[in-house]
Amino acid sequence: MKIKTLFALPLIIVALAGCGNQTKSEEKSVISDEQIVETMINDPTHLVKSDGSLMYYGTTTRLKYGDTLVAVKKYTYETGNFDAEGKEIIAEPEITWTFSDKHWTKKGYVDSNKQADPTRYQFVPESVYSADTEYDTDMTLTMKYNGVTKSVVWHVHEGHIDLEAKTIQEYREGIASGSISKTTYVKLYGYITGVHDVEHEYSGVYMQDGEWAIQLYAGNLGTCYTANGIEVGDLVYAVGNLSQYHGLDELYVATLQKVSDAEKAALSYVPANPVKLDIPAGGFTATALAHKDACLVTMSSLTFITVGSSASVTPTNEYKTTDSYQYLWFKDANDKTVSMYLHYHLKERTEMAALFKTWTCGTTVVDFDGHLSWYDAPMLMPVGGVSCFTTH
Repeated sequence: MKIKTLFALPLIIVALAGCGNQTKSEEKSVISDEQIVETMINDPTHLVKSDGSLMYYGTTTRLKYGDTLVAVKKYTYETGNFDAEGKEIIAEPEITWTFSDKHWTKKGYVDSNKQADPTRYQFVPESVYSADTEYDTDMTLTMKYNGVTKSVVWHVHEGHIDLEAKTIQEYREGIASGSISKTTYVKLYGYITGVHDVEHEYSGVYMQDGEWAIQLYAGNLGTCYTANGIEVGDLVYAVGNLSQYHGLDELYVATLQKVSDAEKAALSYVPANPVKLDIPAGGFTATALAHKDACLVTMSSLTFITVGSSASVTPTNEYKTTDSYQYLWFKDANDKTVSMYLHYHLKERTEMAALFKTWTCGTTVVDFDGHLSWYDAPMLMPVGGVSCFTTH
């Protein structure tokens, strides 16, 4: 935004004895620092909901449990004022956010294209709080520029939600039948069976109860997983609602908590049982493997075909770790094929590339112990890295 106003002073003719000169004076208006700061701090995009909808300072905004916010971190403003060399002055205020309690924290913001945005924060609720409690928080933005300081306050109310604990099987069958809404928050218990790149906003954690599983995703997942000291093998409960991605059911996490040993004794959740998979007669299809995504699975005697976009490419055992994703292809004794998805979040990519280089296309036979994932169709996922493979 630019503010440029020019006041033209009237032409004054002064006649002096012995002199016929004329003078003209012009002045540019100068926007004061107070006006600049007032304009900057009134930008309505400084604090918005994660869906992009605006919030307004001085009023109370009501949020659902688990909602996150996006806030300004760095800001520049075209003042309309000019320096001695005629260059427009760009204001960049010092920005400070403060909260009235410790329920909220600041994180780096990653946009919808999975790119870090250095001009924004993401505000997330701390994982140690409960969905059974309501919170009221004042979020204060302070801007300081050239010695002028102004502050505005947003009042944020986060309501509690009524949660019903469900088994993973009950939840997934309810979603499939429509008896449970995709927007309904649920509390699910299960054992952590795998994790990749938990620090990333779009990290993945796998949770399983018996032979039923679900992938946990985004929201407060990374914060909760790290802060609560969760590890593979722990019994946990997750609170969230459904997020679907190319056929994969995921739980968008508001809270993830470890179950204490004392609580565990009173619960009947079953440690994850790896599901033995064979390639169905009709192929490795979504219909044949419904509700198996995110499960720990085992597959035996798979013959390595190639690395590439399809099983029919020129055979190669070169896995390029510089690519954001690649596929491995295998076949069973009946020549039915199955793909394996390797993406940039996986651990041990360098080690896996070295392992694959020792394999011979069309000859090497392996057993697989890992996860079943989904991207428009079922595919294997070596979340545990090289330990997922046993070569015959």
